[in-house]
Amino acid sequence: MKKSLLVFLLLTSYLSIYSQTTSLQTGTILGKIHSADGQPVPYVAVFIPSLGLSKQTDQTGAFHFDKVAAGDQIIQARLVGFDPVTQTVNVRGGQISKVEITLKETSQQLNEVIVNGYVSYYNEVTNLATRTATPILEIPQSIQVIPQQILRDQQAFTINEAMRNVAGMNLFSVYQDYTMRGFRSNDGNFAYNGVRGALYQFEQPGQLFNVEKLEAIKGPASSLFSNASPGGIINIVTKQPLATRGYELSASYGTYNQFRLMADATGPLSTKLFYRLIVGYENSGALSRVQHIRHLFMAPSLRYQFSDRTQATLEINLYDDRRTVGFERGLLAPQRADGTYNLNALPIRWTRHNENDFSKTRGISAQVRFSHQFSSQLSLHAMARSVQSYQEQQDITSGFGDLIIAGVDSLSNRNYQYFKQKPLFSFQGNLYTEVRLQTGPLEHLLIAGMDLANMGRTYYYGSWAAPALAIYTPDFSQDYPVDRSEDNQNFGGYTTENTWLLGGYVQDQISLTRGLKALLGLRYDTYHYKNSSTDDLDPAYSGQDASTATVLLPRLGVVYQPLSMLSLYASYSQGFQPQYSNLNTAGGPFDPERGVQYEMGAKGELLGGKLVPTIAFYHLDKKNILVPDPTDPNGLRQRSDGKARSQGIELTLQGNLTSQLSLITSYAYNQTKNQKGGEFGAPEGSLYPMAPNHTANVWVKYSFTNGPLNRLSLNGGFQHVGQRNTFTEGFVLPGFTTLDAGLSYKLSYKSNGISLALNVSNLTDIRHYTGGYGRGIFWAGMPRSFRLTLGYQF
Repeated sequence: MKKSLLVFLLLTSYLSIYSQTTSLQTGTILGKIHSADGQPVPYVAVFIPSLGLSKQTDQTGAFHFDKVAAGDQIIQARLVGFDPVTQTVNVRGGQISKVEITLKETSQQLNEVIVNGYVSYYNEVTNLATRTATPILEIPQSIQVIPQQILRDQQAFTINEAMRNVAGMNLFSVYQDYTMRGFRSNDGNFAYNGVRGALYQFEQPGQLFNVEKLEAIKGPASSLFSNASPGGIINIVTKQPLATRGYELSASYGTYNQFRLMADATGPLSTKLFYRLIVGYENSGALSRVQHIRHLFMAPSLRYQFSDRTQATLEINLYDDRRTVGFERGLLAPQRADGTYNLNALPIRWTRHNENDFSKTRGISAQVRFSHQFSSQLSLHAMARSVQSYQEQQDITSGFGDLIIAGVDSLSNRNYQYFKQKPLFSFQGNLYTEVRLQTGPLEHLLIAGMDLANMGRTYYYGSWAAPALAIYTPDFSQDYPVDRSEDNQNFGGYTTENTWLLGGYVQDQISLTRGLKALLGLRYDTYHYKNSSTDDLDPAYSGQDASTATVLLPRLGVVYQPLSMLSLYASYSQGFQPQYSNLNTAGGPFDPERGVQYEMGAKGELLGGKLVPTIAFYHLDKKNILVPDPTDPNGLRQRSDGKARSQGIELTLQGNLTSQLSLITSYAYNQTKNQKGGEFGAPEGSLYPMAPNHTANVWVKYSFTNGPLNRLSLNGGFQHVGQRNTFTEGFVLPGFTTLDAGLSYKLSYKSNGISLALNVSNLTDIRHYTGGYGRGIFWAGMPRSFRLTLGYQF
């Protein structure tokens, strides 16, 4: 930590000295963009063509340019559906020039732009990495944004299906369970509109009914988001109320009788109050033969515009999910006489579950966001999010270690398990200020804030022995009714968990020259965790565990732009995860896990900012991992000296080659190894489970804008995931490459109207495996499948 603080101070001193060379013949432009009715317009592309500079307005319609050459500068503002505006601003050296721009809705329908999604495959600005509307080129860390148009073109219905587009990310299982830069990430690593708090339970892939875009920040993100996996954070940006009326209906049908409906309505309720209401419904079968899903979703939201400086948004998400099996356990691999495993022994729709299993989950989240701009230099932001989930499940299953052996075709050690949660709750509040100031030639964008979180749950979990299952000729008739007697019980009891987190942070984005920027940050976090448990088989038992710890997390980064369309960056960041096993009898208490990352790379904007290549090199260490204590003959104690290392390179190319051709491509090479102690019981030096060396994705879309094929779009690509280790030593899932294709057609020349889309996945119908825990639990990917969607916008 002392070394980190020393680096922080040295870098600050260096930047201050370097900045003295900055010319005072530059100034700053602060702007606001409104619609004709006075409402702020977000996501407007703003350009200074003569200097090759570009920005995008934030949610309040604000934008700014730093280090602009003094003199008259021409600004252009463009947004689909509005007439473009050109305005001249007089920039004075060492001063701030303010500009107000009004956009008027276009009188002509911009058919070509709307049909081919011209500006939709790339987002230039994100709030995720800095909590400020910062161009991605100016952020010294790898950020990737998956916008709405890509989700539409791929007909992605869940977060799992969208993750293929994020470089260095792949599925760990069929749940909300991923690998990012080699390390496992799950629902605890999700943020919604910048606030932590997963809506869906771990075993439920999040739905995309109301999702506008997905943002991924790679590597440790604890400096702004508190505890997180070292692999990164996923931020889900939802669709917001708009000042203009719009309505959309869609109906989809796909493989295994997947039927899906969606309705979306938005517009003004008054001159200051705007609404949005999104409703979704799905009734579907699944790859597992017995699985059936019924899902109802609703998302009402309101935005009140107190003034052009003050606004508040309230969003509520509700869902009710009923399915046959919550934790669907996939396939198993019988072991041959020579010790190898037969991954293809069972059909991909095989199941160990009973059709009388059930899972019932309902959840509600409420999120409030408030922003007030005191002046062009000072603003205040407050965000709060609350989530509650209720769940009841029963299923007959088996673990990944309970398997048949050579010559035996019966799956023993099956068990009936019952789970009831009442409820899982989480709350997080965040308050921060954003300050723009100047100290001599240095321009600062400073944020300082604090956040508070409380989360917990009470649940009952019990397990009873269930009949064995012949895997080749399964007979489920003896599964129910279940013998829930004490003599047949494996375990059972209530558990109560609670965690409090309190953190404070400060961050400074410093503009040194027009081409050199720095990011300095520091966060202090404290957390307290406790749990208690009972045991059905031992009424006198009362288990207790608790942990309290504090961490100090620095963050450093530098961005150098030798050209306006090219940035070179380097960064250092840290993250942490609390230890949730701290009993003295187990060797605790333990220091939290720590993630330390060094990253460098380059980002560019080609073809006037329409096509964006990026490359990132990273070195990521995970420390303080709990591993078995080899000196304990009973195997109960742990040590926190485990280490792991992830190193790799990520390349992406995203955007538009022409007005007709859009693409998103990525390739990642990653090597994540156990360095010391062997996390998950794996040998030292072994590769991490579900962390492939190679992943790649290509998706291309071509839109016809003339001739007999006008309004037709063709798209398609491939996904490649390399071979992956599992928790079972020696059991490896093979790599795979799947091909996908689709087409869409708009029946009208107008921006609204009827559209039709057809997508076919896994064109070659290869058998492949998307994730797995070991020889007893791994999951096949979908065979050749289709989705057909009929949409209507008005």
